Amino acid sequence: MKHMFTLLLLMLLAAACRKSDNIVSDKNNYLLGCWVGPVYADSLVTFTRAQTLPDDGYGIVFQSDQQFIERKNAGWCGTPPITYANYTGNWTLTDSIVDISVPYWGGSADYRWKLLSVDAHTLRVYTIAAEYQ
Repeated sequence: MKHMFTLLLLMLLAAACRKSDNIVSDKNNYLLGCWVGPVYADSLVTFTRAQTLPDDGYGIVFQSDQQFIERKNAGWCGTPPITYANYTGNWTLTDSIVDISVPYWGGSADYRWKLLSVDAHTLRVYTIAAEYQ
């Protein structure tokens, strides 16, 4: 019985000490990386960091070379089944303003966001403008 208890204690200790997944792409710039699961509250949008974009949902990626990837509807129809595609554009950051230009199925989109907060797990932005051509 004593050996069982010791073995159980060692297993619990090992599980508690295991390395957690580090999903931060760049500790010097938390904005870089993959963001999914947007939650909207009027013009405020909160994203959660992820390892990859979902196959069947919306997500964005800020890359260090100023490329921006937006995974969104591949066509005009928004009723299921929805097909998603990646659209590659570009982004710039000036002070706390993020400007994004990216194509979509019907033309091009320009977004202007105010960066409210970003850390290893959460990105919060305020939508200043969203224009579609």
